[in-house]
Amino acid sequence: RDGSVAEEICSADERLPLLTGNGQCRCGVCKCQSNYTGDACECSLDISGCLRENAVCSGHGRCVCNRCHCAAGWLGTHCSHCAECRTPCEQHRDCAECKAFGTGPLRENCSVSCNQTTRVLSAPALDEKWCKMTAEDGSLLIYLVEKDQSGATTLTVNSQDGEQGESRRNRAERMAVEVTCVMV
Repeated sequence: RDGSVAEEICSADERLPLLTGNGQCRCGVCKCQSNYTGDACECSLDISGCLRENAVCSGHGRCVCNRCHCAAGWLGTHCSHCAECRTPCEQHRDCAECKAFGTGPLRENCSVSCNQTTRVLSAPALDEKWCKMTAEDGSLLIYLVEKDQSGATTLTVNSQDGEQGESRRNRAERMAVEVTCVMV
């Protein structure tokens, strides 16, 4: 009687497919298809759902059951969004302000702190690619951050119409900033 009843029940038990469809169970023991694991074969060993530009979880997490589990500080389905990182607009705001208008928190050491090429012009049409941020003096600073294939960054700053924009534009024209450097 020790195992005979269990053996009879198990021998009468057919191989039952799992609800996940990734294996079969018999007598409480599951055998998963070759690319699945887990108690109920629910976990895929495939990593294609974790790949983005040939990197697993953008290099900021690990792939578990074909889904990214992000490292601390990283978000998104492929761990590609840094929760604490500044956007390109935030990264370049102070340099756009000091190089184009000679103002802002970096005005005293602008040439040392900022090595982007900066152009000041009256932008014909602003779209969602343009950064719109508040300058140190409270005015609206509008600029575009562009990187070329070599990694050089160019800031195109809207000259801003109006009295304050006019005085800023005159200062920027006197500064004549047209230096190309590579951001590191």
